Amino acid sequence: MPEISVRVDPFNWLLEGRLGLELETQLWHFVTLEFVPVFVTSKSPPTLKYASYNSNLTQSSNGIGAIAGTAVDVAFWFDGKPFRGYALRTGFTNYAYTYNSDDVKGPIDQVSHTEREFFAMLADSSRWGAFTIGGGIGIGYELNKQTRCLDPNKPDCSAIQLSLDRTATNVGEVSGWLYPFDLMARFSLGVVF
Repeated sequence: MPEISVRVDPFNWLLEGRLGLELETQLWHFVTLEFVPVFVTSKSPPTLKYASYNSNLTQSSNGIGAIAGTAVDVAFWFDGKPFRGYALRTGFTNYAYTYNSDDVKGPIDQVSHTEREFFAMLADSSRWGAFTIGGGIGIGYELNKQTRCLDPNKPDCSAIQLSLDRTATNVGEVSGWLYPFDLMARFSLGVVF
């Protein structure tokens, strides 16, 4: 019987308003397969407004209900046992989001983007009986390189921008400062059975 792990990432849930449900199973001795559906749980999480966003910028799922999509990856465990020690994860994400800005008069701007990334991540996992704590850090590369440039001072930008006011003088980027690259981090709590 292959081992199965179910985990959640509380930090991305609280900071980004996106709850990833990590479902992983053993394929072979030291190889596991993971699916990570993501649910958008907060329209206005803290990290969405950390820069110059002083208007009402919100996010929502552009998938089925609250499900924005899923990631699929394969992990290779260096110690030869799944869910113990270090692993190299590699896979693809497919998450669809819609971003909106509005004010007291109503909607200002909207942009939708589907994040399709190839990623590699160095992961770690520790177990105490059935309980597990894991984490990882990695980098992704956007395969769906959409650009939307509104700032007239940056005509050659490589970002996805959104107007935050009605005069389009306040412009925000929802694509991240490394776009088309993406730094990824996770901290997971769960069980193995």
